[in-house]
Amino acid sequence: MAAKSIGAVTFDTFRGVVDAGGAEVQTLDRPGRSFPRWRILGTKPRESQVNTVKQYDSADDMHTAITAYDLMKGTIVTIYDTKNRETTNAAVLDMQIVFKGTALVNGATKYRIEANWTVQAGDPAA
Repeated sequence: MAAKSIGAVTFDTFRGVVDAGGAEVQTLDRPGRSFPRWRILGTKPRESQVNTVKQYDSADDMHTAITAYDLMKGTIVTIYDTKNRETTNAAVLDMQIVFKGTALVNGATKYRIEANWTVQAGDPAA
């Protein structure tokens, strides 16, 4: 799969890193004990924010993409960042379009979508 993608959609610009999670430690306070106790609960990824930009050649392509973006909410996808690092089983929790409209690129009119995504990495074994 190509770098800079969420699911089947590739982007021109991809900003942000998907947090893969780490060990979550719980401290156990025990009255009468002078030393702390703790336990490791396992790995827990946090929600991550990703910003994407994509330019399209026509308004129809832009509107089709907006529909595709909306349909990805609540799904499990594979994400590739700018360094082609793969995050499998990532949940798309939310997506908000920040900008949609025309942009002049190298003298040509393009149709641009900028979106903010809220994603969360899942269990790599799932």
